[in-house]
Amino acid sequence: VLHSNGKDKKFNNNEQIVLFRIFQETINNILKHAKATKIEISIETNPIFKMKIQDNGIGFDTNKKTNSIGIENCISRAKIINYNFEIHSQINNGTTIILEEVKP
Repeated sequence: VLHSNGKDKKFNNNEQIVLFRIFQETINNILKHAKATKIEISIETNPIFKMKIQDNGIGFDTNKKTNSIGIENCISRAKIINYNFEIHSQINNGTTIILEEVKP
């Protein structure tokens, strides 16, 4: 399911690439690890860009140290373009990723 508020937003080339890579990594992780049967994506662009990706998968303990290079890459890529990357998850209750532009 994809929800969008329909507002156009212009992104520079670097933002476009980073946003795509974070989206790609998130979807890849869901398909590989979450055992989800549903993915919901919402994108807002007004007044700032915010993308939320939720799944109904098996979730994981975010307090437990993992060797997830993918998540670490998403966090560092988001910082490069001045965005916040948040991950919320509960075992047996899915995962939510929020990527949000930091207000200038």
